[in-house]
Amino acid sequence: MANVAAESQAQTERMLQALAYNRALDLNEVEAAQSANRTDQTLARIEAVNAQSTALHAQANGMQQHFNARVEYGQQSAADALQRGLNRGAYAASKNYQSPDLMADVDVEGYINFRQEQRDAYEQSWVGKTKSAVSDFSATISDMVGSSYDFYFGDNGAFEKAFDVTTNALNKWAQGFIPESGGYTFAYGGAVAGDAGLSGSAAKGGYLSIDINRGELSFGDYWSSQAGSTVGIPGVDAGIELTVFNSPDFTGALDGMFNATGGQAGAGASFAYEKITTMPSPGSTIIHGSQITIGVTTPTAEVHTQFGYGEYYNNTTLKFAEVPQYLWERLSK
Repeated sequence: MANVAAESQAQTERMLQALAYNRALDLNEVEAAQSANRTDQTLARIEAVNAQSTALHAQANGMQQHFNARVEYGQQSAADALQRGLNRGAYAASKNYQSPDLMADVDVEGYINFRQEQRDAYEQSWVGKTKSAVSDFSATISDMVGSSYDFYFGDNGAFEKAFDVTTNALNKWAQGFIPESGGYTFAYGGAVAGDAGLSGSAAKGGYLSIDINRGELSFGDYWSSQAGSTVGIPGVDAGIELTVFNSPDFTGALDGMFNATGGQAGAGASFAYEKITTMPSPGSTIIHGSQITIGVTTPTAEVHTQFGYGEYYNNTTLKFAEVPQYLWERLSK
């Protein structure tokens, strides 16, 4: 039994070896076929390139032959024309031929003298004299007009000087309305106040800042409250306040501590004025403002100095060039 099993095992191994050998042969045949196919494709490409090169070479030869023929034709035509000219010259010389003088019978000097006499006679006639006078008058008028134009409209002329003077005057006039800070901040809103020895008020509204140096427009909302001492007749009032700050820095004008000193008078209708001075942190710029309030009140007359605090919010900042588009978008909603 052991011999039978060994023999069977040996036969199986030989069959597997034969199958592996046959598989290797098959793979070799496939690889050989693929290699032959690639070789055929490469040869086909080489033959196509050679054929194209041959065609281009033949075309180049044809163009060169055509060019050579044109050059040879031009050279031959030039040689023929030169030879014809030489032959004509030699023939004319042998016959002693001379070209006719077309000016032989023309009195050039006499013709020039005749035309000069005609010109002198015309200038001495009344027509010539009139034309000369008109020409001189036109030249004089032209010179006068040119001088007047230069005086009024030329470089550094009268109109240019007047324009410069007017422009400078307008600039100085405009600069009188614009502070060194380059703009203003306006605040407007409603306010309520009460005083009886000690006084206090609160306000809320909107603001508008114009910064000419930066070309910016800023706007938004603000609130403020203040309290302090009052000397005068106690009263209660409510009204509309308008404040103008001498700076476009709305942050410094509306955000933080401030002092308000002023007074109020009224009975039914009231008018109040306050001088606003910001109280910034050390190193920051102090901003001054003026505030008026118009409203209704109980009979009162008082002066006060108060300290307050305010903030701004909902700020929007636009370049001047962006304002028309912003207004259009707001109005079209």
